[in-house]
Amino acid sequence: MKLCKWERFFIYPILGILLIVFAFYDLDIMKSLYDPTNMVGRIGELIGEMPTQLLGVYASLLLFRFRDKSTKARNIIYGIVFMVLAVFFAGYGGGQIWKYLQNDTYGFGNHVWILFPIAAAYLLVGGLLAFLPKYQHQEKIVAFGLFFIAMYVGIIILMNVFKFIWYRPRWRYLYPLYGDEASSYFAPWYLPNCHWKFSDSYASFPSGHTMNALTVIVASLIPSFVDKLKGKEWCFRLFAYLWAIYVAISRTIMGAHFPSDTTAGFLIALVFFDLMVTFFYPFIKKKLNKKGIESPIENPQ
Repeated sequence: MKLCKWERFFIYPILGILLIVFAFYDLDIMKSLYDPTNMVGRIGELIGEMPTQLLGVYASLLLFRFRDKSTKARNIIYGIVFMVLAVFFAGYGGGQIWKYLQNDTYGFGNHVWILFPIAAAYLLVGGLLAFLPKYQHQEKIVAFGLFFIAMYVGIIILMNVFKFIWYRPRWRYLYPLYGDEASSYFAPWYLPNCHWKFSDSYASFPSGHTMNALTVIVASLIPSFVDKLKGKEWCFRLFAYLWAIYVAISRTIMGAHFPSDTTAGFLIALVFFDLMVTFFYPFIKKKLNKKGIESPIENPQ
């Protein structure tokens, strides 16, 4: 489902206006909202990317279920690849929560064991969603899975390229280090520092959490192969927008990103999805149709 005209003519200008506003008020808003003990911020930090990681598990297991089995070699190779991807998303999701819980802010301690039940929960939920329902339209299922993987990889690359070039210091790094003098080290978003090196303390622009949170917008393609969800694409799209906005606010509260960082992250991710769903998604479906994948593959419930 492509972005409709009103999305493009409404959301893009608003994001552009916000970037202009935050060029003047970034620091003031951060000073007002920064509170690493705030529960809204903490929850957003911990679970902000959870829907996207779960979607990654789901997409990978769909690809595993409907993989090419035309030859024994393809069956085995694709099976291994897609199962590894599912474990990766589950492990990354669990590892991310474990990583944040280690911070002194949470007081949880270095309990690595928490990673495993969280990862197992991802695999369980993703597996139930991927294997229990009866699906139709195999080419659309495979296209969805491949599209999500491509979208996720693209977001990761874009995110780190921008962080590498901008090298913008995070407020939660500056304030504990410099206190009231931290404002002297503030860098506006429109001036990339270009130090040509990477540091997590200087990875404020753009917000990776916001970009990954908005990646769940790919779920709006699910109704294309689940007939019971036809016409409900906007439910997925609306959830993605609202969830990304919440995560964006939580990142500013935690001092991880200035408002301009989260706005830029939202904008970059949305533009990338817009381009991908307009050009790449139809291309994948066309290629799969040429391979002669039958549709539907199962009888509807």
